[in-house]
Amino acid sequence: METATHEALLNAHNHGNHADPRKRISFQAAFGRGTIVVRVTDQGEGFDPDRVRNSLGDESALLKPSGRGLIMIRSLASTVQFEDGGRRIVLSWKGGRP
Repeated sequence: METATHEALLNAHNHGNHADPRKRISFQAAFGRGTIVVRVTDQGEGFDPDRVRNSLGDESALLKPSGRGLIMIRSLASTVQFEDGGRRIVLSWKGGRP
Protein backbone atom coordinates (compact mmCIF):
# COMPACT_ATOMS: atom_id res chain seq x y z
CA MET A 1 0.00 0.00 0.00
CA GLU A 2 2.78 2.40 0.89
CA THR A 3 4.65 1.85 -2.38
CA ALA A 4 1.55 2.24 -4.56
CA THR A 5 0.52 5.42 -2.73
CA HIS A 6 4.05 6.80 -2.97
CA GLU A 7 4.08 6.15 -6.74
CA ALA A 8 0.69 7.83 -7.16
CA LEU A 9 1.93 10.91 -5.32
CA LEU A 10 5.16 10.99 -7.34
CA ASN A 11 3.22 10.69 -10.60
CA ALA A 12 0.91 13.53 -9.55
CA HIS A 13 3.89 15.74 -8.74
CA ASN A 14 6.18 14.86 -11.65
CA HIS A 15 3.79 14.07 -14.50
CA GLY A 16 0.54 15.75 -13.50
CA ASN A 17 1.75 19.02 -12.04
CA HIS A 18 5.15 18.93 -13.79
CA ALA A 19 6.78 19.83 -10.44
CA ASP A 20 5.12 23.26 -10.53
CA PRO A 21 5.16 24.55 -6.92
CA ARG A 22 2.04 26.65 -7.62
CA LYS A 23 -0.03 23.51 -8.30
CA ARG A 24 -1.42 21.43 -5.48
CA ILE A 25 -1.92 17.73 -4.92
CA SER A 26 -4.91 16.50 -2.94
CA PHE A 27 -4.55 13.32 -0.89
CA GLN A 28 -7.46 11.55 0.79
CA ALA A 29 -7.57 8.23 2.59
CA ALA A 30 -10.61 6.40 3.94
CA PHE A 31 -10.74 3.26 6.05
CA GLY A 32 -13.72 1.10 6.83
CA ARG A 33 -15.48 -2.22 6.38
CA GLY A 34 -12.30 -4.03 5.46
CA THR A 35 -11.42 -1.58 2.71
CA ILE A 36 -8.83 1.16 2.41
CA VAL A 37 -9.30 3.76 -0.32
CA VAL A 38 -6.68 6.34 -1.33
CA ARG A 39 -7.39 9.22 -3.72
CA VAL A 40 -4.64 11.38 -5.22
CA THR A 41 -5.63 14.35 -7.38
CA ASP A 42 -3.34 16.73 -9.24
CA GLN A 43 -3.95 19.98 -11.11
CA GLY A 44 -2.40 18.86 -14.37
CA GLU A 45 -3.97 18.51 -17.78
CA GLY A 46 -4.87 14.84 -17.22
CA PHE A 47 -4.06 11.86 -19.39
CA ASP A 48 -5.56 8.72 -20.89
CA PRO A 49 -4.25 5.79 -18.82
CA ASP A 50 -5.06 3.37 -21.66
CA ARG A 51 -2.51 5.15 -23.85
CA VAL A 52 0.36 4.72 -21.39
CA ARG A 53 2.87 2.28 -22.81
CA ASN A 54 3.15 -0.96 -20.87
CA SER A 55 6.89 -1.40 -20.44
CA LEU A 56 6.54 -4.73 -18.63
CA GLY A 57 8.87 -7.18 -20.33
CA ASP A 58 10.96 -4.42 -21.91
CA GLU A 59 14.38 -4.84 -20.32
CA SER A 60 15.57 -1.43 -21.52
CA ALA A 61 12.69 0.18 -19.55
CA LEU A 62 14.29 -1.01 -16.33
CA LEU A 63 17.17 1.40 -16.86
CA LYS A 64 15.02 4.47 -17.50
CA PRO A 65 14.30 6.93 -14.66
CA SER A 66 10.53 6.67 -15.11
CA GLY A 67 7.85 4.59 -16.79
CA ARG A 68 7.20 1.86 -14.24
CA GLY A 69 4.95 3.69 -11.76
CA LEU A 70 1.56 2.70 -13.18
CA ILE A 71 2.67 -0.91 -13.59
CA MET A 72 3.70 -1.01 -9.95
CA ILE A 73 0.51 0.71 -8.79
CA ARG A 74 -1.70 -1.68 -10.77
CA SER A 75 0.14 -4.71 -9.43
CA LEU A 76 0.03 -3.57 -5.78
CA ALA A 77 -3.54 -2.26 -5.38
CA SER A 78 -6.70 -4.39 -5.38
CA THR A 79 -8.36 -1.90 -7.74
CA VAL A 80 -7.16 1.17 -9.63
CA GLN A 81 -9.50 3.73 -11.18
CA PHE A 82 -8.85 7.00 -12.96
CA GLU A 83 -11.25 9.92 -12.69
CA ASP A 84 -11.48 13.54 -13.77
CA GLY A 85 -9.75 12.95 -17.10
CA GLY A 86 -6.78 11.21 -15.46
CA ARG A 87 -6.18 13.92 -12.88
CA ARG A 88 -7.32 11.64 -10.05
CA ILE A 89 -6.26 8.09 -9.26
CA VAL A 90 -8.30 6.01 -6.81
CA LEU A 91 -6.58 3.00 -5.24
CA SER A 92 -8.26 0.48 -3.00
CA TRP A 93 -7.30 -2.55 -0.97
CA LYS A 94 -9.88 -5.01 0.32
CA GLY A 95 -9.69 -7.38 3.22
CA GLY A 96 -6.68 -8.56 5.12
CA ARG A 97 -3.70 -6.40 5.75
CA PRO A 98 -2.46 -4.19 2.90
